[in-house]
Amino acid sequence: MVCSNFTGTINVKIVDNLTDNVGTRLAGEYDIKTNTISLDSITGINAHTIIHEMGHAITVAELTKGTSVAAKQLNK
Repeated sequence: MVCSNFTGTINVKIVDNLTDNVGTRLAGEYDIKTNTISLDSITGINAHTIIHEMGHAITVAELTKGTSVAAKQLNK
C-alpha cells in the first residue's frame, strides 16, 4: 500500500486474534519500527480502523520528516 508522498510504502498484515504486548485485543495497530499496519482478521477489516491506523502512519512520517509547521513547533 502506498499513501502518496506522506508515508512511502506501508506494509499491511492481516492477523488472527491481534493483541498488544499484554494480551489486550486490538482491531488494528501501527508499528513505527517496521512501518506496518496490522489489522485483526475479524474486527480490523473496516474503514474506521484502516483510516485510524493510516492517521498514525501519516503523523509519524510528518513528524519524522520535520518539515511541516507542526513538526517544527514540536521540535523547538
